[in-house]
Amino acid sequence: MTLEEQLKTAIESAERCQRNWDLTKAIPQEHIDLLLKVATTSPTKQNKEWYQIVYTTDRDIIEKLYSIAYEPRDSEYEQKLNTQIRAHMVMIWLHCNLEKDNISRGGEDHGESTRQDTREENATFNAGISSGVVALTANMLGYRTGFCQCVIEDELHSLIQSYYPDITQQKICGGVLGIGIPRHKDQHHIVYDSNDELVGYHARISIDDPKTITVTRLQK
Repeated sequence: MTLEEQLKTAIESAERCQRNWDLTKAIPQEHIDLLLKVATTSPTKQNKEWYQIVYTTDRDIIEKLYSIAYEPRDSEYEQKLNTQIRAHMVMIWLHCNLEKDNISRGGEDHGESTRQDTREENATFNAGISSGVVALTANMLGYRTGFCQCVIEDELHSLIQSYYPDITQQKICGGVLGIGIPRHKDQHHIVYDSNDELVGYHARISIDDPKTITVTRLQK
């Protein structure tokens, strides 16, 4: 398979939200290190540190994250389906804590690091770049990924602080990304519970490929 073919395959698989995992296998440490390298060195505005990252491969912590990964307004059934969080590795992009991190280094600041609205906008923009590059890289390595924003942030904050008291920022700026090895016998939207029992499936919101996103070419 050529590099172009590998990239096309990774792009197509990264578009899907993976919701089941083969937990009998593990991600090797060298791949974890590579994904973290990608996450922390992807392009950012003026090369500044607008976000911070929390990650884990600890199964107990991942299950705790999964237990709070739902939207309270959803039905009881829907609350149990964000199984992209039950992956082998979970990464969370948080807003940078101004008291702990000097995000203004690396170039002229023009007040961007101190204005709250600008900081939040830049953090979201740059965390989006980082998480997207990580997802694509993971799929290039043969893994599957799933993004999630349905997390109860107060409980997430408490969970993170219970392990890392110095991380006081609780606001997510780039979502939560599950990365792992899929159950190859199942489609990506089939859901299993913590006892490996089949729960059902998560509705596939869209199967259009490509989406109907407008693309306009600018030229003279």
